[in-house]
Amino acid sequence: QPHTPTPCTVRDSAKRSLAPPFPPGGVAAAMIFLFVIDTGGSMNQATQRGISLLDSAKSAVEHFLKIRTKDPASRLDKYLLVTCRKVVVGWNRNAKDFVEEVKMLNAFDLSSMSRCLDLAFGLLNKYRNIPVHRAQGIDTFGLGRWPRFVEPSAIVVLTDGHLEDEEQDFLTQKQFEALMATPSRLKHRFCKTRNRWDQRVYPLVLQFPGVKYPGAKPPKPSRPHPLLRVAAEATAGKVYIHRNLRSLLGNMENIVAKLSPGFACRFECVGAGRSHTDLVVLQAKPRTGHWPIPEAYLPVSNMTRLPLRDAIPLLSYKPKNVPVAHLNLGSIPADTYELVQGSLAIRIVQQKARWPVYVKNSLGDEKLGKPFGLLMCDEQSKKAVLRVLPYDFPMLAEIVSVATPGRQETEVKTLLKRYTSSIPPYYISSLRQFFVRMGLFCEFPPEN
Repeated sequence: QPHTPTPCTVRDSAKRSLAPPFPPGGVAAAMIFLFVIDTGGSMNQATQRGISLLDSAKSAVEHFLKIRTKDPASRLDKYLLVTCRKVVVGWNRNAKDFVEEVKMLNAFDLSSMSRCLDLAFGLLNKYRNIPVHRAQGIDTFGLGRWPRFVEPSAIVVLTDGHLEDEEQDFLTQKQFEALMATPSRLKHRFCKTRNRWDQRVYPLVLQFPGVKYPGAKPPKPSRPHPLLRVAAEATAGKVYIHRNLRSLLGNMENIVAKLSPGFACRFECVGAGRSHTDLVVLQAKPRTGHWPIPEAYLPVSNMTRLPLRDAIPLLSYKPKNVPVAHLNLGSIPADTYELVQGSLAIRIVQQKARWPVYVKNSLGDEKLGKPFGLLMCDEQSKKAVLRVLPYDFPMLAEIVSVATPGRQETEVKTLLKRYTSSIPPYYISSLRQFFVRMGLFCEFPPEN
């Protein structure tokens, strides 16, 4: 039965062999860093400094750990390691094991990055939806997408870019999605692809020259393999090309500084003459928040299986400000997520926006549905934010304004009944507790 999901906070001793070292969605600010290190034979190439590309990659990982451990939140981090051959450091290993395994790596494999990414996403998703102590997992399929349960992960790829994968097979994002498609043989398939909205891919391409070029400019860096490019674009990551070790170590510091818990969404502008989409990363604090982002379908009791979900949600917005009266929700809270700086964030701040946000087909009618939040400029920080509210908040604001002393109780109950029967069922549990606090009582529809 759909209800407000709760993360697993205690590991069940009876399921110790299934549970990861820390509970999914149950830590305050943990980041998961999965390093994919290319162990292909070409990584043995010596650079002009006399060390191999593989040793340069090892130095970069060591520098990353040195910078990251200065952050007090890093004590909750988890480090995983994948090579071209296999998973080297999994969930049952600690940071000390990770460091030792990195030091012992050798380069003698075939550089198949498609296999590496398949291993990486399979490892990250291994425990996302194992129910322990009635936890629903952190993906909460069929119950809306809850930013409070994100498990922020960064896949850092260190490679020289000489891959065995055919370039023509990975020229577009659709080809990458086909690679990441959830295997049809799996009994429980809920997502179209294996990547998730809280997982970023950062390929770092090591194009170090092997000889010095005295008195002449070194050749320009070559374009990275298209698989690296589309993997980064599809997950809101970024490709970095490095020509020397100093540049690589410096970029490691930048990545550490920029990485923060968050999730990605696609924002589609509708009703403005032309439609365009922005892929945006939003910052989130795990285990904080009250409301989900709606599913792109309406779960009903007679469903035999749930429709497949997109890895990254598509949110639609109308560039027209909503009335301020629609934001008067009394003591009902709102969740705020800051947009990482980009063209959409700049437009929101410049236009002082209050744009309503929707998820198409959230009511199962193939239409835009009702708004569940706002893209707006935060008054205090002056930054662009996504403010997530209860579904169809304009109607809820009308109910709050009507529910004043002296009003007929039957009138308020009628409005509440009409409202609760017209929203997705996974909002009911959260709304019920806030209605009780506000002294609003009504018969709620069954949550199943």
